[in-house]
Amino acid sequence: MNTYNDNLHSSVVKSLHAQELAKKGTSSKENAAMFSLYYAEAAKDKATDKYENAKRVLDERASVKLQAVENSNLCSSVKQATIQEQGDVKLVTTNAAVSAANIEVAANSIVKLASDIGSIFAILNAADFNSDIYMLCENASTKINETAYAAEIVSENAMLASSLTAKVTADVVSKKATATEVSIAQLLKVAEAEYTSASALADSDNADLAISSNEAKVREATYKQSKVYSNSANDAYNVSSKELNINLKTYVKLDNSKFNVNFDFIKMPFTTTSVAGVPLYPVQGYYVMLVEQKSASSFSITDAENVDAANKLNTIFPILPHSATDDDKSTTGTTPSDSSATDDDKSTTGTTPSDSSATNDDKSATPTIQPDSSAKSDDKPATTTTTTSGSVTINFDVALDVNGNSLKLGQNYCAFVMAVYSLDYKKAINNFEDFLSAPSATFNVTTPMNSPTYAAGTSLCVNANALEFNVATGVASNVEYRCMFLPQTHDEVQALANKQSNKANLKQQTSQASEHQSDIQELTEKIATFKQTNQADLKNLLPNTKDQQAIVTNAEQKYTPKQISAAQEKLTVLQSLGDQLNEMETQLTNLQQAHNDVQNKISQNPASTEKTGTAVDLDNSQSSGGTGLIESLDFHFNKTLAEHVPMGSYYNPESKTADANSVKCTYTIEEHVTTDNFGNVLIPKNYYVPVVLTVCSDLELSPEQYSSALSDITTTPMFQYLPKD
Repeated sequence: MNTYNDNLHSSVVKSLHAQELAKKGTSSKENAAMFSLYYAEAAKDKATDKYENAKRVLDERASVKLQAVENSNLCSSVKQATIQEQGDVKLVTTNAAVSAANIEVAANSIVKLASDIGSIFAILNAADFNSDIYMLCENASTKINETAYAAEIVSENAMLASSLTAKVTADVVSKKATATEVSIAQLLKVAEAEYTSASALADSDNADLAISSNEAKVREATYKQSKVYSNSANDAYNVSSKELNINLKTYVKLDNSKFNVNFDFIKMPFTTTSVAGVPLYPVQGYYVMLVEQKSASSFSITDAENVDAANKLNTIFPILPHSATDDDKSTTGTTPSDSSATDDDKSTTGTTPSDSSATNDDKSATPTIQPDSSAKSDDKPATTTTTTSGSVTINFDVALDVNGNSLKLGQNYCAFVMAVYSLDYKKAINNFEDFLSAPSATFNVTTPMNSPTYAAGTSLCVNANALEFNVATGVASNVEYRCMFLPQTHDEVQALANKQSNKANLKQQTSQASEHQSDIQELTEKIATFKQTNQADLKNLLPNTKDQQAIVTNAEQKYTPKQISAAQEKLTVLQSLGDQLNEMETQLTNLQQAHNDVQNKISQNPASTEKTGTAVDLDNSQSSGGTGLIESLDFHFNKTLAEHVPMGSYYNPESKTADANSVKCTYTIEEHVTTDNFGNVLIPKNYYVPVVLTVCSDLELSPEQYSSALSDITTTPMFQYLPKD
């Protein structure tokens, strides 16, 4: 490599390395901000529970204080009444005694008068029987006797009244009323003190809640800002890789046992032609190599050229770009050993040469490639066929690195691409060096664990305060399941309101999906009509465009003005056809993407039953069973956070074999013992979402060989915790 190329390559490597470090740094800051936000939300959740409990205690203390005030007022009234009674009883007792004495004197006088009249009547009876005066005296004697008897009765009643009045204990009642008033007053003081204390605690908890809420908002803003920085660093790296390092990237295959290495073909600064004047592509082949991360910085073009030939079968993965004349062939690279690569129906991706085991899908291991943690999740392999890019599929089980060693799970690797120029091209530019790319972003391969899924109320759901789920086995010998309960909402009314809102959103989303489907069908028919009308020109659009472009480009050397003019007109027509087709296909792609986005929202909407088959109606839910799906949690939570939930905030279930390929696990919630993921004891009548984290617990294996798995939160129904009576 000459000095210029050497310096350029060194600058590219340094730039990409610096950007990868920046990407990792911003990713670390994003994770740190995420954990800060998580713990701030934990503090906010705890402060919310404390404030709600303080409000409940304050309401109880207020009720006690109100009753104490009412009782105190009643006791004061009773005491005043007893004082009044005490004076009235004394007066009544005195008056009753005087009245009884006066009645007794009157009764004695009446009795004496009755005795005198009786004596007179006896005399008249003896001396003047049956005379007029006798008759008058007899009548008077009868009357006076009746009066004397009545006087005796009145006197007896007066004495009884005086006796009963004297027995009234007004003094005792007054003393007891006074003592009662004192006791109630003391109780009122205690109630007021407790109310004041509860009020102060509620105010303090309210202030703490305000502080924790503000802190959570600050942490959320910091996290969003760090996420923006992380995405920016990731985008900057991707742009730099695209512009400076032939867009070199690695991707996982869907079967998890292979991964792709994708890159763009080198764009040539000028055109070389064959003897007939046809443009030729000077790179005769690209070769993909895998290098351990620790050796990537020192890997050079000389090392790439000196890779052990004996290991090339599974070490060097070649891609042969098509020349400009191969217009009727596949549009992506294939291996040189693939003699049928010119057939239109062949695969468009590279494979290892003459390696019949390269598609060894019956391997037991199912590794998953894990790019750098800061890589964007929406980066996906290119799916369009184009002559400007290449792709090679590498089988993890049989591939070797440049040292001839088998790939290891959890080991960090980088991919390199070496481009070998044709000898004619090297002679033409008087430079016999080939091209070696800078290393790709670091990646590693791990085996993913299996996580349980919710399926129509039979898996990963809470019934009668017991979490039950089934999960597939076979990934690792020792597996640990960590059950967690995420707090969702503290208000059933709010849950109902959310449900109604979800139903309205579902209706709107369904209408949008229908409109998109109609537009997609209309545009598809339009594209089909356009292709049918321009079938002849579109069939050979790319080669014809290149031919006409070659005529225009080399106009001054070979062709007449008439040929040039005709070629220019034809080129304009072809470019117009291509532009129209591209525009319609772009519109169709955008419509399909919008339709897919709406369909994803519909499938994740809690009001939809398409994803789970059933959705429990919250309006009629009277047990601790599922209460419907959720669209998002009240706080940020993901697999990274789940892996750092401390022991004591997650629980290991009891498991037993369900069948040959799965186990059935059960965890029973313990009252006053089981906590949520923040470490707070489950609160009765609150709603929670159960999640399960699957991790490898085999300490003899390297932990980086396996990647944990978290159950899907949005497809798992939340439940209301109702302790058993």
